[in-house]
Amino acid sequence: TDCKGDWERAQLWIVKHSKWKIQTATDVLVETYNPSEYDPSFGFTATKEPLGNGRYKISLNAKCANFLGCDPREADVVAAFNHYVATGLDVLASINHGSAIH
Repeated sequence: TDCKGDWERAQLWIVKHSKWKIQTATDVLVETYNPSEYDPSFGFTATKEPLGNGRYKISLNAKCANFLGCDPREADVVAAFNHYVATGLDVLASINHGSAIH
């Protein structure tokens, strides 16, 4: 696949969907600041791990600091990220969530 394009989409998805500013951005890591206590918003860490033979694994870690849960669910956010990285189609673009994804 187009790893450069996939990594650019990963970064763009985080910029579009994070309430928190980017703390670190390199060619293998994009990380936002952590959510404040009790906030249902997500903080994100995306990594691009080399697998060899020109292949990479792009992963997202999404965490919120609300003990009551996050909005939307973490698994749904990660699935939306993976779908966008693979296809360029943003399934969260027209969905209104609480304060977590905007």
